[in-house]
Amino acid sequence: LSARKARASADAQPFKDIARSKSQDADRIKDRLADAKRAKPRDESAISAVEATISALLKESRDSTNKAGDIQNAVYDLKAVNPNRKSIIDTRTPTELMDLIEAKGRDVASALAALRKLTTG
Repeated sequence: LSARKARASADAQPFKDIARSKSQDADRIKDRLADAKRAKPRDESAISAVEATISALLKESRDSTNKAGDIQNAVYDLKAVNPNRKSIIDTRTPTELMDLIEAKGRDVASALAALRKLTTG
């Protein structure tokens, strides 16, 4: 398991690096945003462009962080599997299955007839 964890960590590292880089870029651009908001006259289109850039960088950072987490979490298999469980195999023949379906159909038909009788009075 530790070898698989090490490999997963190595595979996830480039995504962690991308996430860190994008987050740092967003932080640097936030300083430009603050300057743009303080500027006189205020340029709303420039502010919107900077905000869009920050939003895109943060989204890329989140996506990379999630991808890294997915890679690392794939190492763990948390399924509850009982190794002693016996497989259940349906041994009925096609004819037996058709007979069963036909019988269930008759049950449904009689239930519908009873409902119709109740609703029509």
